[in-house]
Amino acid sequence: MSDDKINPTDPLVQQATKPSSAVRDLAQDVQQFTKPLSSAKEWAQSVNQTLTSPLIRNAWQQQEYDAYWAKVDEYEKAAFTLTNTQIDKLIWAVHDGKNTYASFKELVPALNSSTMNSYLCDDPEFLSEEPLGRTVRVFSPNRFKTAYFQFLDEPAEFVAPYEFKPEDTFDLSVAGDNRLAQLLQQRKSDELAEKSIAIAEASLKESRLATKNSDIAKYLAIVSVLIALAQFFFG
Repeated sequence: MSDDKINPTDPLVQQATKPSSAVRDLAQDVQQFTKPLSSAKEWAQSVNQTLTSPLIRNAWQQQEYDAYWAKVDEYEKAAFTLTNTQIDKLIWAVHDGKNTYASFKELVPALNSSTMNSYLCDDPEFLSEEPLGRTVRVFSPNRFKTAYFQFLDEPAEFVAPYEFKPEDTFDLSVAGDNRLAQLLQQRKSDELAEKSIAIAEASLKESRLATKNSDIAKYLAIVSVLIALAQFFFG
C-alpha cells in the first residue's frame, strides 16, 4: 500500500473533487425554490402591516359607519305621522289588552316599524363607528312626536334600525296614560250626554202625552157642560 499523500494541487484530484453539473443544478434549484418562500413571507408581513395600519383600519370603520347610518336614515325616513284617531285607537287597544304589534297592525294596517318606533319613549341602541362598540344616539329626527307607548318587555336586541315582531307587546307611557284619562273622561261625558238626551226625550214624550190628555179633558168638560145645559133647557 502506498504511503504517498494526496496532493490537492494534482489536476486529477481537483477533477475528482469538483462538483458535478447535476449537483450544481440541484443547488441552483434549491436557491430558486427558497426565493419565492422568502418573498411570500415578506409579502404576508407587508399585507398584515397594511391591514393593521391605523389609517386602513379607520377607513374601514368609517365605511362601515357611513353604511350603517345610511341604513338608519333610510329607516327613519319611512316614518309617518299618525292621525289623532289612529293614536286613540292604539291607546284604546292597550287599555283593552290588545297590546301586541300584530294587534296594532290590525287597527292601523299602514303602521310600519319606523313609525311605531317614533311613538315609543324607549330609545334603541345605535351602533357606533367602532364595530364592537355601541352607543345611544343623542338625537333622532322623529323625536318631535309625542311618545304615547313603551315596551312592556323590551327586546334584548333593541338596536336601530329595529323591525318590530308580531309578538312585541306595549304599555302606555305617561303621555299615553294622560291621553287615556282624557278619553275615559270624554267617554263618561258622552255617556252622560246620551243619558241626558234620553231623559229629555222621555220627559218630552210624557209632557206631550200630558198635554194631549189635558186637551181631551177640556173637550170632555165642555161636552159635559153642553149636555147639562141641554137637559136644563129642554128637559
